[in-house]
Amino acid sequence: MIRLWWRKAKPRLHYKEEFVARFVKDYLTTNGIEYTSAADGAFLVPYETTLVTIRVASIPVGDGNLMTIIRLWALVAVEVPASPQLYRYIALSNEDFLFGGLAAAEERSLTKVYFNYSILAEHLDEAEFGNAIAVVAKTADSLDETVTHSFGGRRALDFME
Repeated sequence: MIRLWWRKAKPRLHYKEEFVARFVKDYLTTNGIEYTSAADGAFLVPYETTLVTIRVASIPVGDGNLMTIIRLWALVAVEVPASPQLYRYIALSNEDFLFGGLAAAEERSLTKVYFNYSILAEHLDEAEFGNAIAVVAKTADSLDETVTHSFGGRRALDFME
């Protein structure tokens, strides 16, 4: 007779947003990474032609529990005309990324394209966090000209100036 033993799931550890935000700030400072703090608590890290936004947030995971995440994203292009070709490019490109992915947000008939990546604060690790910053920054920077040349719009750098 085969018996299945189901373990009861361990309760998730919830790291307070303040603790995780402190970790982010200390990491950026210790590693000499230039950043500014936004009024909403986000950290803004400039890199080449883009700007990485790092935000700490708690999300509900059921049973009244919360999970803290670190969400990183960088604008690739803004004011890109919405089109099926753009969305096809985004969908098919995501298969190539091991970590993170492209996303779009429409405002009127124009689209913001950005690269995003989220990590759990539950198992926070400096190496993983550093990798996340590098992946988001370098990927967004490498894709901006491809997106704007192929679909129109402006690079994040041009938008910020």
